[in-house]
Amino acid sequence: MRNIENECGIVEDLLPLYTEELAGEESVRFVEAHLKECVSCRAEFERMKKQIAQDEKCRTIDTVPLDKMGKMIKKNRNRSVLLSVLIVTAVFLSLFSNITSPRYFDYSDGVVSASVTDEGNVYLWFSDEVTYWSVDKVKNDEGRDFYTVTASYSLYDRLLGRSKNSNLHPSLYPTDAVIRSDDGEVPVVYYVQNNGEDDVCLCGDHSDIGMGRTLPRLVLGYYLLAATGVLIFLLGLCALLHKNKSALSSLVNLALIPASYIAAHLAVKGFVSVTYSALHDFIYIVITAAVIYAAAVVMLGIIREKR
Repeated sequence: MRNIENECGIVEDLLPLYTEELAGEESVRFVEAHLKECVSCRAEFERMKKQIAQDEKCRTIDTVPLDKMGKMIKKNRNRSVLLSVLIVTAVFLSLFSNITSPRYFDYSDGVVSASVTDEGNVYLWFSDEVTYWSVDKVKNDEGRDFYTVTASYSLYDRLLGRSKNSNLHPSLYPTDAVIRSDDGEVPVVYYVQNNGEDDVCLCGDHSDIGMGRTLPRLVLGYYLLAATGVLIFLLGLCALLHKNKSALSSLVNLALIPASYIAAHLAVKGFVSVTYSALHDFIYIVITAAVIYAAAVVMLGIIREKR
């Protein structure tokens, strides 16, 4: 016959391994057979199971803060990388805007010259320094047609070694412009210097049109003023609703929009609000503002996470 009491010492030695599911097959069968018959060993087994469960629970509770901290560190690291990329992108856009911005030539015989054919057509030649020229047809207040000519270059064109191009028959006349007469009369053609000085008449009878001066566009100044006004208004609302955390958070996110536009304007144009290339400057300001806004949102997220 089996002596169960003599087996208790052996089972007590095997219980830790059995409870941790580390015992061999024969040992498992031996322990299970003994536990069916021995009340004291079965009670000890139940006590050990509860202790292991309690220890596991304690370990889980202890590691939860560490897990959360690890996830937060990883999240903030990813945000920091994204923030760095956005900042570098904004700097690149501001620099690229500067090197692609057109720089207009003052008038001189060497920059542009014009000749008139017997049919009244006007041929224009530009110097090799010119990388971009444009010819635009314009009407004055009396409905009289005339043409304006500009010549410019950009640092980007110089770096790439680009040749002359235009927005008028570029495939037919890649280096010279042709202005054709509709009625045999010589068209009135002005060279626009875009430097605050009078436009120069290259050919044609301009007695009934007169001389003019092309002034810079002020539209960027209006946009900057509007953005400043909106920002001040939103900051005032933030001050009034500072106790309402939900409303304050939404207002701060809204205020970042005009603030980003102002920062982008300063990055692209500095403190200058007038421009002779409004479309070019406005496009780069808007794109840069979008990047700065994204960077501000990411930075705000990092600050809120630390709090």
